[in-house]
Amino acid sequence: AEYMGGSTTVGMSFELRRAGPDDIPTILALIRELAEYEKAPDAVSISELQLMEDSFPNDGTSRPFCWNIVAEVPKDGQRQVVGFANYFISFNTWVGKTVYLEDLFVQSEYRNLGIGKALMKMVAQEGVKNGCSRYRWQVLDWNTPSIDFYDRIGATCLKEWLTYQFDREGMEHFASS
Repeated sequence: AEYMGGSTTVGMSFELRRAGPDDIPTILALIRELAEYEKAPDAVSISELQLMEDSFPNDGTSRPFCWNIVAEVPKDGQRQVVGFANYFISFNTWVGKTVYLEDLFVQSEYRNLGIGKALMKMVAQEGVKNGCSRYRWQVLDWNTPSIDFYDRIGATCLKEWLTYQFDREGMEHFASS
């Protein structure tokens, strides 16, 4: 695993690493915590199996659909995962490959310590390593702590773009219409 060490703004040490298959249950638990924070606790339908298959395909030919980086802190002589970043490489016809940060989450008691910024930076490093021309993500319009953070690190808010989507049922209906 690739590791990136650091210390928080209050001197607590942490490590970032690419997640492995054993991290999937913990990542799914953090995804559920993120859904609670985003006021959508019932929106998570992905299973451990699907997250495992999408992150670590075992057919020998498929590329992962996504990757995860986890943040660990020492706790009771062990290392505890307290945050994660989920990302993938997409394509933009104007600029080519884009690294897309799907989710970034740090448990509340570990926020504002530099862990989220370190996770974002490691995803940026993955984007650079993969020849991406852009780093993109979304944030809910009411999430002012995150918006303020993104502004502080120099990111550009694309206010003129709206996001559209179909859920599974809508996609199936549209595909068959």
